[in-house]
Amino acid sequence: MKRTRHIHVAALSVLGMAACSTKQVALPDPCQPETYNDIACQDAVKNHGYYSHGVFVYGNYPDPYLSYYQRYQAFTAQGGVPHPEPLDAYTSRGGFGDSAHGAGA
Repeated sequence: MKRTRHIHVAALSVLGMAACSTKQVALPDPCQPETYNDIACQDAVKNHGYYSHGVFVYGNYPDPYLSYYQRYQAFTAQGGVPHPEPLDAYTSRGGFGDSAHGAGA
């Protein structure tokens, strides 16, 4: 009986590790110059966070949107090369939301 219990515990441990290894890494902040995404940043500032793989990530955006845009412009003017995530990556439930596309206005 003890041997069977050890096998079950080992099997559950393996399944648990497999489940943990499939977690997705949070997307980078869309308002950072290196990963700037214009529409996603506007939405993040407005909503105090952004969606990453359907999960809301709280963000502290004390400055108005224009400040983040200007930082991005300065970054690229100095030769920086941004590596943004595609807008579709910042979705909640398959759509970016009404505010991002102007719907509902």
